[in-house]
Amino acid sequence: MQSALLEYQTTTLKDEQRAYNRTKLLNAFLGTTVGAIGTGMQFSDSKNVQHAGDGIGVAGGAITAVFALCTAELAPESPAGTRLLQSFANDNQQHVIPESVWNYVESDTGFMNSMAAAAAITTPPTKKVLSCHFRAPSSKQLVESQSALNELTHKLSMMNRDVADLLKTLPSN
Repeated sequence: MQSALLEYQTTTLKDEQRAYNRTKLLNAFLGTTVGAIGTGMQFSDSKNVQHAGDGIGVAGGAITAVFALCTAELAPESPAGTRLLQSFANDNQQHVIPESVWNYVESDTGFMNSMAAAAAITTPPTKKVLSCHFRAPSSKQLVESQSALNELTHKLSMMNRDVADLLKTLPSN
């Protein structure tokens, strides 16, 4: 489980870094280019072109501001363990949870229903084109996600105890 969670966090970090780089490039080229075009239009002898240049210059500034805010990381990412919890909603199709663990936990219907309900509350992370962080998970979502992860940890400790008990019944050499 720790490996699955670590892999998820590593993948999320890499995706976010690529999105951050794309956003910075868009800011550098799009915002600056639009602003430069607006400024260039100021050199025209025509008042209409100059006024249009004013508008384009303001748009360039707005574009730059939006992309700067996107990379400011104003809100946290989705709760840790979201992908792990989603495996209970999709019957572990991506094999996030190792098969031996999945076989153990799926025999407990109450536990599986509880985990599926927790997965329904959390929203799966979406692939980002830009690294805008304007929407944070709700505090209720964070609490319920953490509660589900605690329940999962408890279930795994029960599995560990059951395996230890089983090993005690085997004859020793």
